[in-house]
Amino acid sequence: MKASGRCETFVGREDELAVIQKYLLSSESSQPLVVFGPSGSGKTSLLAKGAILANSIRGLHEQANPAVIVRFLGTTPDSSSIQQLLYSVCHQLAFVANRNRSDVPEDFLSLKVYFRNLVLEGDFRGRVLIVLDALNQLSTNQNAHKLDWLPARHARNVKIIVSTIPFKFKILDRLMNRIQDNFIHTQPLPTKDCEDIVKILLDRSQRKVTYEQWKTIRKSFQSCTLPLFVTLTFEEAKRWHSYDQSHENVLTTTVESCIHTLFERLEKKHGKMFVAKALSYITAARDGLSESELEDILSLDDEVLNSLFVMWLPPIRRLPPSLLSRLQLDIGNFLLERDADGTVVLSWFHQQFVNVALNIY
Repeated sequence: MKASGRCETFVGREDELAVIQKYLLSSESSQPLVVFGPSGSGKTSLLAKGAILANSIRGLHEQANPAVIVRFLGTTPDSSSIQQLLYSVCHQLAFVANRNRSDVPEDFLSLKVYFRNLVLEGDFRGRVLIVLDALNQLSTNQNAHKLDWLPARHARNVKIIVSTIPFKFKILDRLMNRIQDNFIHTQPLPTKDCEDIVKILLDRSQRKVTYEQWKTIRKSFQSCTLPLFVTLTFEEAKRWHSYDQSHENVLTTTVESCIHTLFERLEKKHGKMFVAKALSYITAARDGLSESELEDILSLDDEVLNSLFVMWLPPIRRLPPSLLSRLQLDIGNFLLERDADGTVVLSWFHQQFVNVALNIY
């Protein structure tokens, strides 16, 4: 499953992991655990590590290994629709409960009842962990953000971990009104952890930096240590050459300034007018744009076409599809594909990209 713009490397966060481990081992807690924090603060990696812990912690193994059901919401079209999400999760739960999966209902109202009954009864062969990352990435269809489908209580052998960003759709407020105490507020990473992550990512991409370049990277983490900043710093550093002069390798000090630098580089590479308009349309679309919609809109924009066809006039005055494909290759890690009215659409994964695009364009 594609996790757009999300750093897969996990180091540090011992305090948060300790809370998750205590929750997983607890036989008393019967409410979901909520992880919240700003976009890019590492919630996804924390939940992913929690899912791994469920299969490795002593004491969780009863008659059988715990069943772990993980969904990174919004990263695929099916995971952004609450109805499709519940249908998929209920199928797995029915299998764990040794029930006939053909009995899983398809209509949304029946699905909500079926899901609530499964997690409240806890009629499973062992423990079950359900991980739902980024509730804020669910589509607004069927009032998914009201969370009436998510039980505030569950059976003792069931654990539910969810995450969200604050303020968006009032999701966190609703969770706080229904759940007591089970909350983790993600904090910035220690500087040493940021350096370790970049080292691992550079090694995975088979890239190296010089000693002077590494000093520039370390200096940048004195200003910001959010995981998204670490990812953006790595994306910039992996472009460096060993023969670059030290003054050419400059890193910014905030997530927003990193994104601004990324947008400027895209403009130089693909054309300022084309990039500005493409990113503007993605940002302005309420529920995202499909690739064909974005291509059509750009093909109807005379400013974009005039900037592209300067020296010659094509037989068909339309945006070359390859331009959009190349742009997506460069920003694909920060876009997500989600379902909107039965169509796969593109939108920004991190709110910071929306903020910067609104400010610039």
